[in-house]
Amino acid sequence: YMSIGKMYAPFGTYSSAMVTAPATTAMARVLSPTAVIGAYYHGFNLAGFAYSGSEINNSNFISQWGGRVGYDMKRSDFSFAVNASYISNMADSQGMQSNGLPLLDNNSNFTGFSTGSNNNLQKKVAGADISIKAGYKHVKLIGEFVTALDAFNKKDLQYNGKAATPRAAQGEIDVDWKMLNRPFTLGAFYNQTWDALALNLPENTFGAVLSTSLYKHTVEAIEYRRDIQYKGNATGAGKSLMKADGSGSNTITAQIGIYF
Repeated sequence: YMSIGKMYAPFGTYSSAMVTAPATTAMARVLSPTAVIGAYYHGFNLAGFAYSGSEINNSNFISQWGGRVGYDMKRSDFSFAVNASYISNMADSQGMQSNGLPLLDNNSNFTGFSTGSNNNLQKKVAGADISIKAGYKHVKLIGEFVTALDAFNKKDLQYNGKAATPRAAQGEIDVDWKMLNRPFTLGAFYNQTWDALALNLPENTFGAVLSTSLYKHTVEAIEYRRDIQYKGNATGAGKSLMKADGSGSNTITAQIGIYF
């Protein structure tokens, strides 16, 4: 098969029942004009992709690339899938291009590599991802780990005075059942990041989510999550010292979706 267009590059899997984005998704998912060519045969899948990178003054449509290999199977009540992927420039991810912080009037703070000339990186850093998903009857286990394959240049990204090597991991268990002729899913999750303070991500996250479909063509969900911040400081693109004191915060998110 072959696909061309603006899409999420096949780097990472990011499977989750969470309402909010897992740390792996927030750090590493890439959205860009992309060309993908791949094959699937008896559970084995292989894909290669090229996409338009975000480096300033780069007019090439194809400037970065990556690949994915995986296997999935389903036997009666048991299912299993594993995928490994690679990308040539992890800084092209949405979470690194924009960390969600507001830009100050004097442009002195780091809001992501998409601001100003920040995309002229001192050093491009490749990334890798591995994910595993296993299910038995009504229970699913999800695990994923994504990492930069080298440290960024200190002028691009640092944590506590050292060159940062951002990484993120997610673990989740989901249970499905039916009650009053309605489907329900209850999930518990734990996320961990490393060297990701400049990306405005918490160091630890844990919580639970409950989702259902009370009416036809609708999905309702509620999630509780607790985030624990880093202790330390960080900079990005040489801008603004970000500080965190290890404090925690609690968030409850409710969502109603309609599909047709």
